[in-house]
Amino acid sequence: LSETSEMGMVYGAAYEMPDIALRVSLMIEDDIDLEIATTGTGIIPAATGTSTASIGDAITLHFQSGIAEDTLLFGNIRSSNWEDNQVNVPLSVAAGGGTAQLSTFEDGISYSLGVGRKINDELSLSLSAFYDGGDGNDTSELSPTGANRSISFGGKYAIAENADLSGGINYSMRSDSTTENLGAVLNDSSVMTIGASVAFKF
Repeated sequence: LSETSEMGMVYGAAYEMPDIALRVSLMIEDDIDLEIATTGTGIIPAATGTSTASIGDAITLHFQSGIAEDTLLFGNIRSSNWEDNQVNVPLSVAAGGGTAQLSTFEDGISYSLGVGRKINDELSLSLSAFYDGGDGNDTSELSPTGANRSISFGGKYAIAENADLSGGINYSMRSDSTTENLGAVLNDSSVMTIGASVAFKF
């Protein structure tokens, strides 16, 4: 499969009430259709031609609100549509022609909820949880994951008047999954991610 690129639209709207640190925003992402030049080689029953794929559309609602002095509640809900956005490759005449679907992507909804606390003028901390559902059955070989449950801890510290040091750690627990075509089984998967950044204001 050759490289390809396309452009898509992302747009939205936001509403704020600064007195209570309230902000609600809605972001909409359009789907993007892809046509991918394909070359069939070896014993793989793919034909030389054009494969089709697409990036699913999605809607994300972000929100935050002050719930006490120096304390912020935040989260988001994201709905992603992928069931109609599969990867299909052309088949050779020997394989019967037509196309073959390589993926079994499904629609999904994910949720996150967290709380942030300003400790003092220099230090702020946050704790959040994330959930993305999925039964883990007949998953795509291209994305063999079931439900995802994770927890994140982050902080920001003012190291100078115009500079902030931010960092965080995320621990994600993935439910068991079995792929549709090969029957590959993934059990007890987990991912830990650690990141840090320094931001300067001019």
